[in-house]
Amino acid sequence: MYRVKLSRRYKTAFKRLSRHKDFDRNILEQTVRILARGEKLDPRQRDHQLAGEFKKYRECHLQHDLLLMYQIHENVLVLLLVNLGMHDDIFR
Repeated sequence: MYRVKLSRRYKTAFKRLSRHKDFDRNILEQTVRILARGEKLDPRQRDHQLAGEFKKYRECHLQHDLLLMYQIHENVLVLLLVNLGMHDDIFR
């Protein structure tokens, strides 16, 4: 089981998105629980390793264009939630 740590950027994004009417917090919480247990996500969430300057991170889809960017530090068993948002919000 991984320990979950929230980055400052993630906390800011969560606060902003939690006010959005279409944001489903349950999907986020369920996804984080699955990741924290070290299990594989549903293929529909398109979990994948990122490339380029983001190559140390992974990303999965929570809702249509809502993404969760995260990083797993295996040596200290920490699931670091890095960012949460739409493609345009995360990759600028």
